[in-house]
Amino acid sequence: MKAQYLAKDLPYSLDSLGRDGTGVGISPIDPIQTKHKDFPANSKMSAPKSIIISGGSKEDGSTVKVGATFTGDVWLDLIHADVDLALANVTFTPCARTHWHTHEKGQMISVTQGNGWLCDKGDIARPIKKGDVIWAPAGTTHWHGADDGTLMSHFVVGLGETRWHEAVTDTEYKNRVA
Repeated sequence: MKAQYLAKDLPYSLDSLGRDGTGVGISPIDPIQTKHKDFPANSKMSAPKSIIISGGSKEDGSTVKVGATFTGDVWLDLIHADVDLALANVTFTPCARTHWHTHEKGQMISVTQGNGWLCDKGDIARPIKKGDVIWAPAGTTHWHGADDGTLMSHFVVGLGETRWHEAVTDTEYKNRVA
């Protein structure tokens, strides 16, 4: 299955919460999904508290240059990571990109700055730009990174385990939509 733009594949819809000039809103299609599975409706237990991460960074403010699973200069601000969920802001210098990788339960990518490319295994790379939101379904092997003339930053939500594969070759990087 190819990575696709969000609207039709997620259990959420971008609807009137964000389309009325108040910003982008995401609301569940099925209100039952908003209930925490571990807390019955008549429970007196409370759900865990939300976490606020100031300025989109970890408390220690660490942004790290990563390399083992990337080609080129890439900076990662890992906001949260556990076995089920990874949240990060990632900035790619021109031509920098991830290695091929697969997410156990899918990945959401929201491009926040610049232009880049997204490619599913066996396909040609497609352009992505600031404002684009992409959904890579579970098991889709893909890569993403910056265009050759610009930085590209994105916010990512990775679900489940990430399996890293081989580096994207220069030939694969250049195999893209004209």
